[in-house]
Amino acid sequence: MSFILYQIYAAENKAVAKHYQKLGEDVDTAFDAIEQQYPENHPTQETMEIWFDKLNSDNFSIFNEIRTGCHKIPNLENQIQAFLQIDKHATVGRMALQLVVAEFTVLNRHLNGLHYLLLKGKSVSHQLTLEQKQKPIEQAAQINAQLKFAANQNYQFEITGHESWVYYTNPHPNQWALKGTSYETQEQVTRVTMKVMLIIILSGMQFLQKSFLPQCEHINAHSFINNMFNPLFDTIETQYPNIEQYILSNIVNVPDHNVLLSRNILEEISLYRIPHPLNSLDISPSYFRAFGDLMNKMIGVTFHDGAEIEQFFEEWCGHQTSAKLQKVMQNWLERCDIVIAQRDEYIK
Repeated sequence: MSFILYQIYAAENKAVAKHYQKLGEDVDTAFDAIEQQYPENHPTQETMEIWFDKLNSDNFSIFNEIRTGCHKIPNLENQIQAFLQIDKHATVGRMALQLVVAEFTVLNRHLNGLHYLLLKGKSVSHQLTLEQKQKPIEQAAQINAQLKFAANQNYQFEITGHESWVYYTNPHPNQWALKGTSYETQEQVTRVTMKVMLIIILSGMQFLQKSFLPQCEHINAHSFINNMFNPLFDTIETQYPNIEQYILSNIVNVPDHNVLLSRNILEEISLYRIPHPLNSLDISPSYFRAFGDLMNKMIGVTFHDGAEIEQFFEEWCGHQTSAKLQKVMQNWLERCDIVIAQRDEYIK
């Protein structure tokens, strides 16, 4: 960067003014010093007063440019360390508010001054191995045991037909620590997939069904079918008597030793069963997916008895056209025909 002679003289004068301003001297003292050092080329006392006002704002440089930084705050790093001794999980925003400085300044001192990093909690998703996929019911039993254990620990779990999650309710919170510090160990956060949960439901195991049934009411395969599956198709069959010929019930990924249970359930609703091959990739509950936004409408709704469930389905079906339902079922039928044509284990 090059400067003309005038800019150099101005910078020298401003540097002297800044020196006296930082020492806490007044404008008169600074002006007298400049007048003595630069008798032939110095600013007026009025100009000196303007410079002092700008320098006091901490937003002025000696080169007439806006400052992009600020002066170093004395003992700021010591103040941060003292704060972290009281609360090592404090956020940058909270420390900035307490220390009356900018958040960026606090973060900069953490990273570049104290060399601290924010250690965050980790979660590990639960994945089925190839061997476990061959034994879905055994794996479901293991997860059932995990959930029972978790219920007595710091866990909460919520199981619905749409998504099923297990949350660790008391993880180690984020905290500031020196680079290289090891993460604190904690229990894994198990995220249960819909595939596993459907197996659990159809195997008759009991879980708390929060989204669709009242608090503290348990649901197993029998009550799941009676309270959620049957009313849906009963309502549709009532409003559209001919719809049954389009409906193909698709219970997914049912193991061989659980086929009898599934067949008995489906015989009660006079629908056809299309068994998938074991470990099929099609793991979605088709009786929900086929009806568009039905599942979204059920999220957050609590039913107190079967009558409320039936009324809910009646109102929902009342907003659907016969053409829409038939189109959905026709698409469903075509999807099944494709699988049959590929010589998979489907029964039509």
